[in-house]
Amino acid sequence: MPSVKISPLFNDAQLDNNGLPLSGGLVYWYIAGTTTPVIVYSESSGSVANTNPVVLNTRGEPIQPIWLQTGSAYKAVLNDSSGNLLRTVDNISGVNDTSAPVISEWVLYSGAATYISGTSFSVTGDATATFDNDRRVKATVSGTDRYGTINGASVFALGVTTVVLTLDSGVLDSSLATVYYGFLDPAHPSFDTSGVNTNTKAGMQLQTWVAFNSGGTTGVYTLTPNPAISVYTVNQRFNVTFNVASAATNTINVNSLGAKALKMYNSAGVKIDSVFALNQISDIIYDGTDFVMLNILQGGLASPTLISPIFSGTPTGVGVLTSATAQASTSGTFIDFTSIPSWVKRITVNLTSVSISGNSDHLLQLGAGSVTTIGYLGASSRLSASANYTKGFGIDIGGGSGANILHGSIMFTLLNSNIWIANGTFAISNNNLNAVTAGSITLSGTLDRVRITTLNGTDTFTAGSINIMYE
Repeated sequence: MPSVKISPLFNDAQLDNNGLPLSGGLVYWYIAGTTTPVIVYSESSGSVANTNPVVLNTRGEPIQPIWLQTGSAYKAVLNDSSGNLLRTVDNISGVNDTSAPVISEWVLYSGAATYISGTSFSVTGDATATFDNDRRVKATVSGTDRYGTINGASVFALGVTTVVLTLDSGVLDSSLATVYYGFLDPAHPSFDTSGVNTNTKAGMQLQTWVAFNSGGTTGVYTLTPNPAISVYTVNQRFNVTFNVASAATNTINVNSLGAKALKMYNSAGVKIDSVFALNQISDIIYDGTDFVMLNILQGGLASPTLISPIFSGTPTGVGVLTSATAQASTSGTFIDFTSIPSWVKRITVNLTSVSISGNSDHLLQLGAGSVTTIGYLGASSRLSASANYTKGFGIDIGGGSGANILHGSIMFTLLNSNIWIANGTFAISNNNLNAVTAGSITLSGTLDRVRITTLNGTDTFTAGSINIMYE
């Protein structure tokens, strides 16, 4: 059972506006400064709850005495039997309750407030210093507390001060009689306005209010900031760690306010579909239409390009070296790498332990839409011997044995206008020989494939591994 003290108010006879006992009057009890109902008690042991509201008898007295729990502060609202507001008293504690809080963030204005409109009221006298611009106000109307902020300087004229509010919700009405003002004066606050307190600084350093992990699935993301936002506003900004990689198009829904497209700018300042990886961290900002990632694509890339599933990764821009998936050179007469992105400027083909079934030289061919088999200008040298090749870039392995084992790499570099230059060096490990290859080819269009085959086109691969890298 709680410890209780007798209430200092409303245990005596209450009178109506005519000075008569307030028979059938109602005393509602709330937690101080709120409209949250709270239990009061009817006897000193704190074992029996009183009614809420407490009903007054024909003498205007409570049927049972009112006892309040120690350590608590209450608000009491007195109405007549018809529910008309007569009086509100806040921050009440029991008699001799030294443990009860006595300070509230709301200060009761001592004078009466007169209703003017749904967003304004007046008080007698010059109260402009009290009701100054940006101060918070709590007004009790029809038993409900309305909260708002003073919008502009209050005006004193003809003996009264007029106060205009921007309310958080709802409106004022003619039942208005009691108003409170915020304990802190915005013009002269008691905290340091030159900076922020230690807890706030820590929150800013930890990005407590702006950094969040996304939820949802690929392409359809959610974000749950805390505290939550109630409406999308231009220039809202969040730091987001994405829980899954992007799709071709993406949306994000913040605090269930509705999905918005998730965009980014390319280097030309054009808004395009966003591209990001798993666990990528990015700032996003609302521009009134979309949430825009503040990442700018490099190298003038106008839009992301998806490549064939043969590759193990998605390119992220010019200058980034991307490796395809290595292909086993153990069968077939050729090995192709296709769907090479159009922005590629350099390709390196790497071979290890590659051998074929016959004595043919190896051949590398490029293509645009299909493999180009004519027009190559190039040669390959094996020590003092050499050979010219026009069907592709040859690797002179010297013939004589189908068991020749080839290691090395060749690089293709774009000169301009679809002209590609070749330069490679190889070792024929079983014969202690080296081969060098160089040449050029002008393609009919943009390169999109590389083929590794043989000069005769019939020998098959029997061992090794081949891969390409491009940038």
